[in-house]
Amino acid sequence: MISKITNTRENDEDELSTYLKQPPIIYSNEYDILQWWKENNKDLSIMAQIAKDFLSLMPTSVPSEKCFSIGTLTGDKNRTRLHSNTVQELLCLKS
Repeated sequence: MISKITNTRENDEDELSTYLKQPPIIYSNEYDILQWWKENNKDLSIMAQIAKDFLSLMPTSVPSEKCFSIGTLTGDKNRTRLHSNTVQELLCLKS
């Protein structure tokens, strides 16, 4: 979606400067950050799109047992000859 936005580099820098000049937002449970981005979408269209992409991600959690079981799934009795670097790379790929 972001690739569809066609602004020049100068406009992008101006938008970033405009965003950075905004007063800081004091977080509270009553404050709706999505509403703020909706209201400021006209002046900060690219930043708003980035915020929309970022804020729309669903939070997830992984049970700790699954994190620890990845090691045993990678280095089991059939894979005893794997080099430690290979095991480390496989663990990074799985997490």
